[in-house]
Amino acid sequence: MKRLLLCLLLLSTSLHLRAQSPSSAAPTPSAQLHEYFQALANLQQFNGNVLVASQGQELLRGTYNIPGQSDSLRVGPDSRFIIASVSKLFVRYGVLLLAQQGRLSLQDPVSKFIPDFPRGRDITVAHLFHHQSGLPRELTNHKDLGQVSLARTIELARHETLLFEPGARTQYSNVGFFLLHHIVDRASPRGYAHFVQHQILRPFGMKHTGEFRAARRVPRFAHGFTPEANRRIRPVDALAINRFETGNYYATLADLARFADGLFSGRVLAPAAAQRLLNAEGAVVQAGGRPGYRAYFYLHPARRLTFLFVSNFSGLPVEKIIRDVPAIVAGEPYQVPVAVNRQPVTVPDALLQRYVGRFQLLADPAQVFEVRVDGGQLLLLEKSGEQTRFRPDSETTFFDDPQSAEGLRFDPDPATQTYRLVLLSDGLTLPTLRLP
Repeated sequence: MKRLLLCLLLLSTSLHLRAQSPSSAAPTPSAQLHEYFQALANLQQFNGNVLVASQGQELLRGTYNIPGQSDSLRVGPDSRFIIASVSKLFVRYGVLLLAQQGRLSLQDPVSKFIPDFPRGRDITVAHLFHHQSGLPRELTNHKDLGQVSLARTIELARHETLLFEPGARTQYSNVGFFLLHHIVDRASPRGYAHFVQHQILRPFGMKHTGEFRAARRVPRFAHGFTPEANRRIRPVDALAINRFETGNYYATLADLARFADGLFSGRVLAPAAAQRLLNAEGAVVQAGGRPGYRAYFYLHPARRLTFLFVSNFSGLPVEKIIRDVPAIVAGEPYQVPVAVNRQPVTVPDALLQRYVGRFQLLADPAQVFEVRVDGGQLLLLEKSGEQTRFRPDSETTFFDDPQSAEGLRFDPDPATQTYRLVLLSDGLTLPTLRLP
C-alpha cells in the first residue's frame, strides 16, 4: 500500500492530550513547538527544518534530526530539500505575473497554447489554476513512466478522459498543473525555467532555490529517506529524486520564508493579483510529497501566521502536524506525539466479512483496491497485484506495522448499511468509495 500512495498527500499517531494552562507558569508557544517537533524526531517522524511565525514574531525556526541515524540523513539549517508540489506555487505565481504583464489571461482557453488538445476550447487557464479542469489527479500508469519530458507529459495528457465537465467542481489534478507549467513555458519569452529564475526567485532573493538536475551537484543537498518496518530507514533511489514534476525544485527553509514574506508585498506581483492565491480560508496553502521528501507552505495574511517545513524523510504524520501547529499558536488543545505499540486482537471472520469488497480512492479514482478475509486478517490487493496483510487491533481498525498508526479503518455508512474503507498512509487520511 505504501508504494502506491507515496505521492498522495496519512497517519494519525497515538497521542496524549496537551492544553495550555492559564497559569503564569504555562510553557510558551515557542517551547511547546520545540517540544512537539523534538518528540516527532525522537519517534522517527520528522527530520528537517521548520519555521513558525505569528504576528510578526518568529516562534520557532529549528532543525530536527532523528537520533542515532547515519550522517547522510542528518540535515542543517542551510540544507536544500526537494520541495515536490510546493513548487506549484511558482507555477501559480508565474501565471498571475504573466497575466499582470499582459502575456496571458486566466480566461484564455487551453487551445490557445496547446492546439488540438481534447476539450481545449472548454478548459481555461483559470480551470487549471483552481483544479477545476476535470483532468484526473495523475496520468494513467504514472508510476511506470519514470523520467519523462514536459512535451511527452502533454502528449500523454491528451489521452486522459475528463472526470467531470470543466468548472463543475474542484478536484486536485497534477495533470492539470503539467498543462499549466507548459502554458507558462509558452507564454513567457524565454521559457518556464528562465522565467521562474529571473522573475520570481531572483526578485525574492531566493539564492539557494533551483531546479534539480542529476548532472549538477547541489551544495548541502539533503538526500531523501523513507521508513520501513521495524523502525528501519533507507535512502530512496536516484530515480525518486530526479523525476519530472512541475519543475523538480529544491529550496532551503530560509528561501521559502523569503517567498512567504514577499508574496503580498507588491514588490513583484500587485497585492490585488496575489489575492488569487488565497483559498476559501484566506490562506496560501501547498503541500508537497514524494518518496523521501515532505514539504509544506502555509501563509495566512489576515492572521499573520506563517508555517513552513521541509523534510528529507517521508515518514511524517502530515495531517496531524498541520492540524496541531496552528492549535499550539492559538493556545488551543493539541496532541503531543507518543510511541505507538499496537496489539492484535481476535475478530470473528463473520464480522470481518462486512469489509470485503472493492473500493475506489476518492482522491484518485484510477486507484482501486480489493479487500479479502484470510485467517482472521484482511488482505488488501492493489491493481499491480501487490498484497498487504493487516491484523485487527479493534473491530474496525487494522495494521501491518505495530509501531505505526498507518493502516486501514472502516467507517459505517448508514445510508447503505455497509462500511467505507479509509486508508491511513503517509500522514494522510484517504477515504474511498465502495464499488458495486
